[in-house]
Amino acid sequence: MLNDFDINKILDGLKIAPGMTAADFGTGSGRWAMKLSRRMPKGIVYAVDIQESYLSALEGKAKQEYLSNIRFLKRDLTASKGSGLPDNSIDIIILANILFQSENQENVLKEAHRILKKRGKALLIDWRDDNPIVKRQEFVSPDEVENMAEKVGFRIVKDFEPDGYHFGFILSK
Repeated sequence: MLNDFDINKILDGLKIAPGMTAADFGTGSGRWAMKLSRRMPKGIVYAVDIQESYLSALEGKAKQEYLSNIRFLKRDLTASKGSGLPDNSIDIIILANILFQSENQENVLKEAHRILKKRGKALLIDWRDDNPIVKRQEFVSPDEVENMAEKVGFRIVKDFEPDGYHFGFILSK
């Protein structure tokens, strides 16, 4: 099944506190942003996507569920300072299934590195190239992600497989 991994279990490993600030890059349906919002009731979650339709749908869902700490940002994360967020301002960044569809993966990672606080964590999950679900894409391999992440200044804290279709990393500065 698509994204059949336990988001809550993965988030448990990030040691999230109620007042933290998070960014969900390429938020799409907003599954991660909504889970983060519930875990950070005193914090702020930035749901960032280039597609207005995703942000609009997520805003409606958030209102229905009384999640008032999500901010919706229509941004191009491949651009320089593309998120529009300040340097060193975010505790947790989610990069879930964004790199495989990005034209400039390294710039997305540079932007995540720029806004992540010194002791912050970036969670990166993406499709394995041998997955039977998403086809006709230029997938990025775990080795390529590891090389790009280290090139832009990240340190690999942990690598893991959330399910049989994805690979994952926890990154820090």
